[in-house]
Amino acid sequence: MELSEKEIIRIDETIDMIPPWVSSILEVGCGDGRVSKKAHNNCNLTGIDIESIRIKLYPGNKLIGNISNLPIKSKRFDMVLACEVLEHLDNETMLLAIDEIQRIAKRYILITVPFKETLSAQWHKCSKCGHIFHGWGHLRQFDMALLNNLFNAQLIDKRFLGPSESRIPSLAYVIAKKMGNVWDSYHTKQLPCPKCGSEPMRSEGNIFGKVFIRFLWRIERFLPFKKPIWIGCLYQMP
Repeated sequence: MELSEKEIIRIDETIDMIPPWVSSILEVGCGDGRVSKKAHNNCNLTGIDIESIRIKLYPGNKLIGNISNLPIKSKRFDMVLACEVLEHLDNETMLLAIDEIQRIAKRYILITVPFKETLSAQWHKCSKCGHIFHGWGHLRQFDMALLNNLFNAQLIDKRFLGPSESRIPSLAYVIAKKMGNVWDSYHTKQLPCPKCGSEPMRSEGNIFGKVFIRFLWRIERFLPFKKPIWIGCLYQMP
């Protein structure tokens, strides 16, 4: 899968956060290894993912498993890496994942997540059951208050990753979608409805919606107040 320029920037800046003396990394939710494969050559890589198809291209040791119950001994790796993973977890799975990551990390934990994401901007609506869901499957938003206390470990480095973008209040997108009936999607690959598996609805909206969403797109381009898209946090285990 071809990466966008901003994703390439995020990955390169994530790799820069890895301490040079780290000798072993476990990447949870590793996918094809697009992040960890750029780590320094002396690093022993292991990736774990829930899908065997996605992990085929991973460059290191491969494991199939769930983040809430990792089949790995405690304190096994110098670093546990989780890039764009935690925002996909429900509350119960999130708590279990945090415990598992802390159990396995010997020295460091490095995570990257979207920073103060406007979740409603990526809402989709199922064409069959009407369920509203995030186009990339994100379930939660991260800010510094949450990140500072996410693990029982010391936050020793935090960096904003990738370019910045305009921040439109969530309520504006809620109005555009729910009142303006704007449910058209611009992703190249559509995620099906997580409840019934049907395709997302495609609707450019009513008259109000068409005008309002274009107004939002216009001010997104020219609004002077920007925010970073992602944040990386490096934690040191006690």
